[in-house]
Amino acid sequence: MAKVSVWLTSYNHGELLRESIESVLNQTYQDFEFIIVDDCSTDHSQEIIKEYVEKYPRIKAILHEKNIGRGGLAEALEDLEGDYVAILHGDDKWNEKKLEAQVAVLDSRPEVAACFTGVTVIDDDGNAYVGNHAYANVFSMENKSRYEWLRYFFDRGNCLCHPSLLIRKEVYTKYQLFASGLNSLPDLSQWIKVCFHAEIYIVPEKLTYFRVHQDESNESGETAGKQKRLFLEEYFLYKEYLKIKDVDTLLKIFPEGAQYVINGQCTIEYALAQLFYEGFSRCS
Repeated sequence: MAKVSVWLTSYNHGELLRESIESVLNQTYQDFEFIIVDDCSTDHSQEIIKEYVEKYPRIKAILHEKNIGRGGLAEALEDLEGDYVAILHGDDKWNEKKLEAQVAVLDSRPEVAACFTGVTVIDDDGNAYVGNHAYANVFSMENKSRYEWLRYFFDRGNCLCHPSLLIRKEVYTKYQLFASGLNSLPDLSQWIKVCFHAEIYIVPEKLTYFRVHQDESNESGETAGKQKRLFLEEYFLYKEYLKIKDVDTLLKIFPEGAQYVINGQCTIEYALAQLFYEGFSRCS
């Protein structure tokens, strides 16, 4: 039984898919199973996958006959061999040391449920965004306690890169990570749920390459429908914080919430509403 399950999602990534697959096969840590899921690509992605399956029998392919719009990990989770799950998309890639570094963290630190890495953001040609470019340091974050992460997510939103993830498989079901129903913000929902129960850790080395395509970076703006959906999903994300049931947890995440504690008692829903309003006012 492999210790790690690598789950690679593919949809119309063409020749970039080869780079992604090769970056997995070239890992210095080799105790993994490798599943590639293609969501009914209309280019030659499925032919590329079949080529690699024939050459490398360790690769398992799931080729959808119709587009379902999701990777299918939730349905396949209990059939995965690994104790740990790594996610990669067919246009992103890893440094060869990525899994080795992360497995070492999860093996030695049981309090850590999910491990990320530093990230290099690249363009269509594989060139890194550098200097003052908006994408150059978008995922550059220092490690924090889970309470500090919860505060950061509350104030700032997501800053963690999904393709850099290595997570304990049990965490998906233990903390109901698939139960969000969110389309635009599913990653952030998962990180919030994890941090309410366990620590996360970022390997500081940039071991993941995350690709931002030219047509994505030049979008002029969201449609009204997307904006409404995003607003609604943010509402459901903030509701996650209503899971706070005691003053001690509230103050670990929001130290300034002490102003709403009277004689050791606090109406947490009211305190959170005030904290949200204060944060919104600072940003507006």
